[in-house]
Amino acid sequence: MPARSHFADATNDGQGTKSRVPAISRAAAVVELIIAEGPQRLSELARRLGVPKSSMSNLCMTMAEVGWLRRASDRFALGPRLMQYGKAYFGALDPVKEFQQVCDEYPGGLIHTTQLAMLGTKGTVIYLARRQGRRGVTVASEIGQPTPANCTGAGKALLASLPDYLLAEHLTDPLPTLTPHSISDPQQLLKELEHIRQQGYAIDDEETLEGVCCVARALPVVDSTQRQVAVSVTVLKAHLKGGEEQVVHRQLETIYRSLSARLGRSEELLPG
Repeated sequence: MPARSHFADATNDGQGTKSRVPAISRAAAVVELIIAEGPQRLSELARRLGVPKSSMSNLCMTMAEVGWLRRASDRFALGPRLMQYGKAYFGALDPVKEFQQVCDEYPGGLIHTTQLAMLGTKGTVIYLARRQGRRGVTVASEIGQPTPANCTGAGKALLASLPDYLLAEHLTDPLPTLTPHSISDPQQLLKELEHIRQQGYAIDDEETLEGVCCVARALPVVDSTQRQVAVSVTVLKAHLKGGEEQVVHRQLETIYRSLSARLGRSEELLPG
């Protein structure tokens, strides 16, 4: 991955404005470059950031002393103190609060009902928050009430994100069903989960409530409880005609990316 252009001048803020504290800007540029390209030699850092090697040496040694960097053979890598800062940041996040704010800021207001969910125990999904849109529909699940994960878009998106050894804990034979469209065969569900991994989103096609569909995406949340959450958009199947399907996916993608950014996920790392 090539370094971004503002690495070339570590004394500006990336927009051409000179920093009031060049040393802090240079330290930030060092961290960003190592994040983007991995551990770096001192000479390479000095060259890439346009800083004299002696000045870069003093900066990196100071950053290592406070734990922002660490020596990895002949290179500098990210230090343990940054991990602690990250944990403190994520621990202070409230996914429900961030979700509500993202929904409040949706351009023009939400069109379709949007939900935030997390996996429960033994193959269930729990909805944490819900916001009605202008074309909101009644949904079967109550906030906080466990619902079979295999029947919901959010549940299937979350199941698809699990490694096999954790996924096995959520499978029964047969699987619970809510409508004739629900998947009851665990092998069929496993095939659908693989498809979800490939396309990046899950669909509930009348599997929770007849006549109602939803599309969902899961995103990792590194907070104090290590929760992983998913966002979903619900719509009447009868409304999925013309350009409405694109509207649903656009709303989901916007909420997904905005929430990901708020929860510390770089948009550059997101699929889709």
